[in-house]
Amino acid sequence: MPMNSPPLPVRGNLLQEILRDPLLLEVVLVGVGVLAAVFTWLWFRRVVRDLKRRAAVDRYVQGIDQYLRGNWEEAARRLQEVLETDPSHLDARVALGDCLREMGRPAEAERLHTEALEVFQDDRLQTRLSLAEDLLAQKRPDRAVLYLEEVLALSPRDRKGLKCMARAQEELHHFPEAARHLRELLLVMDRPEEEKKREELRRRIGGLYLRHGTALEEAGRPGDALPAYREAVSWDPGLVQARAGVIRCLSLLGHGPGALEALDQTLSELEALADQPDFLLSPPPSSVPREGSPPAGTRPALPGGEAPPSLPGSQEKGRGGSALQVPEERARIAFRLLEKEAPYVCRACGRPSVSSEAACPACGEPGSLVPAHPSLLGEIPQVDHLLDQIEENQAYLERKVEALYEGDSGAADQLLEAGEKVLPVLYRELSRRADPGPLLDLLRRMGAGVLPGLLEIHREERARHSKGLLHLGREKGRVLSLLARGFGPLAEAESFFLELADSSEQEERKAALDYFLASARPEAFESLQSFARVEILNHFRHKENEELLPLLLALKPGDFLLDWVFTDPALPVEDALVEAFLRSKDRRALAWVLQARGFHPGVEKALQAMLCHESARPAALEVMARFGLEALPHRIPVLLDPETPPEVREALVDLLRPWGERAVQEIILRCPGPRPSPVDETALELVARFGEAGLPALEKIYRDESGILGKFPLLRKRAQRRRELVLRALDRIGGEKAGEVLERLVGLETDPALKDLGRGFLEGGGPS
Repeated sequence: MPMNSPPLPVRGNLLQEILRDPLLLEVVLVGVGVLAAVFTWLWFRRVVRDLKRRAAVDRYVQGIDQYLRGNWEEAARRLQEVLETDPSHLDARVALGDCLREMGRPAEAERLHTEALEVFQDDRLQTRLSLAEDLLAQKRPDRAVLYLEEVLALSPRDRKGLKCMARAQEELHHFPEAARHLRELLLVMDRPEEEKKREELRRRIGGLYLRHGTALEEAGRPGDALPAYREAVSWDPGLVQARAGVIRCLSLLGHGPGALEALDQTLSELEALADQPDFLLSPPPSSVPREGSPPAGTRPALPGGEAPPSLPGSQEKGRGGSALQVPEERARIAFRLLEKEAPYVCRACGRPSVSSEAACPACGEPGSLVPAHPSLLGEIPQVDHLLDQIEENQAYLERKVEALYEGDSGAADQLLEAGEKVLPVLYRELSRRADPGPLLDLLRRMGAGVLPGLLEIHREERARHSKGLLHLGREKGRVLSLLARGFGPLAEAESFFLELADSSEQEERKAALDYFLASARPEAFESLQSFARVEILNHFRHKENEELLPLLLALKPGDFLLDWVFTDPALPVEDALVEAFLRSKDRRALAWVLQARGFHPGVEKALQAMLCHESARPAALEVMARFGLEALPHRIPVLLDPETPPEVREALVDLLRPWGERAVQEIILRCPGPRPSPVDETALELVARFGEAGLPALEKIYRDESGILGKFPLLRKRAQRRRELVLRALDRIGGEKAGEVLERLVGLETDPALKDLGRGFLEGGGPS
């Protein structure tokens, strides 16, 4: 090669060296081959994995198709193949468990569903429902209830969850609770084509109340069984066993003032059903007879020695032509029904009598026989007295209520004179009046003794609707809530609302919570043992701040409501907590709650407003000091606002000192615009307050903005302003460390104006 020829390129030299050296060439070829093999293997592995996934998807679709067809074994086989390919396929795992349960292997299904929940972190409602069904299939309803409560807490209208919960409660013999969930399911089934299913559901609810009444009657509690039987009849009017239960309970309880009318109505309904064969099939459950009543299986005698009559149709053929033989127990009940014609009754034993002898023929008590209906034997009242009684009717009382709202001072006294006769009118007026205040004042004057009567009216209104609460609406539940809040200040009403807390009716339980909320006594909530925590949380979530404030103001350190309810982040009560914090004289309990709940923008804003009040500032600062960096973006704008009072700015700077570097960074990045502004001077003062803690942030911002200057020309002006502010901030901070940072940044600067500015600060004479 000639000496004056140009040298070969580097690439050519390297290629020539490789070609000249066989060993090097072999190494290169082996390396290329290895790389090609690796890439081919990776590509092939990806293709195989994709093919397996596609095959798994096909098998999953085929398995679900077999599952929907009810071919459980084939569906389980295909879904098992999916899991062998992809163990993390949650849909296949849950569906396989459902198949195994349908095949009679609920324990294996429970294992699969538990793995989905605990190992693969599948928190879907469907998985929890499937696990609950596995437990129900294994006759473990107590465990199933725990998962179903979680499902219904997140999705209260889930149809499958309501069905499973009703089934679990029924297996636990909690019949009212099971009926409550079926009634909630009835609320969800609102499509016209579901009418047949709704009718079947109503009959099932009636059957649950019948079982509840039967259990209470067998336990010797006919007084408690009677409302259950009546509820069963209201849901399923054709439930003959419940109607017979009503008669049995009334016969055991005796002839009270209202029992005769109820017996008359029940007998007339039974007469209409007397030709139905199943009316006389099963004998009634064993019950505790009333003292003095003849034993079951014997035929009682009339007071005159006559034989008792039988039920209609007992001695003759029905419409169908079959002879209906009435059991002795039914004959005894029918005889008690007919005994109401006796004109006298014994005060001691309650047995009727056809004559007014000196002693009761049943118990022998002398002088105990009194007229059964004294009003029939009394004198006929005068016409003017009858007119006065006619005036005390519903229309009269409604006019007095209207006068009460018009400001008539005597209307309240006249309504009080009417006594309990006014309660039905007051109940209806409470359900429709926008301002219940005058009516609640009147009821408080009548005392807590009227509450049982109002509750009975409410239950009668509910029973009058064959569909229960479905068409009774929220207005009736509103009446109980109004009564609870109205009687909240009266401690003598506590026993009544404690009984409501044990009710199976949702609206009655809510009324109990409303009472204790209005009573503003946190310690009283400790007696509500029948309420789950989530039930109280959900109730409080729908309350306005004005309703929660009295209770919040009454909280003291150590109250169990602090940790049990108000620290839960699912309860959105930040505004109410801050307002109570402002009003409270002893803020220790509320400060602890706010700290435990953590940072919230609304709480931060309210606490910043409290800093303006010298008396509230220490408590507000104590809470704000517990918040971390998440509060920083909400405090910097307040610091930069020129209208912020100096004492508030001073307090905020003290709070942000632990995060001085981040605070300086936020201040510099927020304030400078394309032109100087008054905010710049405020920012420089704040940066100077943080001192040397902000030096790393200032140097980083300067270097970042220098890079942006070359990359984004459109931001040139803003970047220059920001770097200028950094130089001025370093000059304000002063000191040896700030000088070293300033010197480094001036050495990096390419802009002549900024370079001169920095040199002027270094020389100590300002800009040159």
